[in-house]
Amino acid sequence: MNESELNSFLKHSPRIRKYLWRSAIFLFMVGVVTIFLLETPGIRRPLINSIIKIPEYTTFVMVRRAIKHNRDFEQVNRWLNREMDLADWYSPGHGKLLPGLLNNSRYAIDRIRFREEFEAVLPFLEKLVQSQPDLFLARLWLARALSNSNPEKAYKQLDKALKLSSANPEPYRTAIDMALRSKDFLKLNDWCGRYLKSQFGGARFPEHTSPFSGVGLRKLLLEIVDANQNRKMISNMGMQLGSSRKYEFALPEEFQLKSLRLHLAILAGIKIKMEKLELFDKGKLIDVLQDELTLTSMKGFHLEDGSILSTSGDGETISIYSSSGFEDQVDKIVITLRFDRLGLTSPSLCIKDKLSKP
Repeated sequence: MNESELNSFLKHSPRIRKYLWRSAIFLFMVGVVTIFLLETPGIRRPLINSIIKIPEYTTFVMVRRAIKHNRDFEQVNRWLNREMDLADWYSPGHGKLLPGLLNNSRYAIDRIRFREEFEAVLPFLEKLVQSQPDLFLARLWLARALSNSNPEKAYKQLDKALKLSSANPEPYRTAIDMALRSKDFLKLNDWCGRYLKSQFGGARFPEHTSPFSGVGLRKLLLEIVDANQNRKMISNMGMQLGSSRKYEFALPEEFQLKSLRLHLAILAGIKIKMEKLELFDKGKLIDVLQDELTLTSMKGFHLEDGSILSTSGDGETISIYSSSGFEDQVDKIVITLRFDRLGLTSPSLCIKDKLSKP
């Protein structure tokens, strides 16, 4: 077909002409929008982030509806599987869609109350572990789902979860509950013993909000502020459970002390006892504070013996006050602290002299 024949064909085909015009206008608009987004990264990034949130929001609405209306966890299983398939297709591994998938998974798992509900989401949890084998929550959730139908597999998942985060009490809690339910006293003694011996370790979850920026669960951070609101942050990585220890915070130079806060990278269920605070300047001990100390905490609760009970899985912050105030010039601060795990059963079975058959 030559040019004259093509013009004659278009002249007598108004529908085709209209279609071509609309296609040209559409392509032109797409080009304009594409160029605009390429030239304005401040708009491009929020737009892409909003698009990425669509699967999370859609799944959340459907999961919430399934739970709220008739506790249909088989439907929950289907929707979570669809979101995971999309996440694996779009970005395998720890991709951009994974946080949304975990948010929806946590929302659903936190609302499970009965064995059959856990069994309903078992296919999703098995698939999640295959997709994310180094994810602590995936291992823990799968162990809980298997705790009735296949305890041995559940214990194996708990072992793998502990390798990912040995500080978290949830694997111990699940294992002890399983052992009590089956009257397996060997398992009970084993897991109680491991709980007593365990120290802080492992990593935090991606969404944590403490000031430790991705470090593990053994760190103390002392925040020192002077009268002009200048701040020094001194860290100590030696946190230990089960005994009183002195934790040193050495400053690079002398600092006029006005206020103190202690940030702790710990989980819930830890009892914290501050026994003494010592101030040093040029190698000399200049003050020892014990009874003069008053403590407040951001999220914890205070016991009559002066201890603080941590209740947050996202760490704790303790503000330290002295009845006489802080006005000293210091270059080192030493705090005597004791950290203890609290029990997982009542009465507590995880005590050394009780680690035998009841």
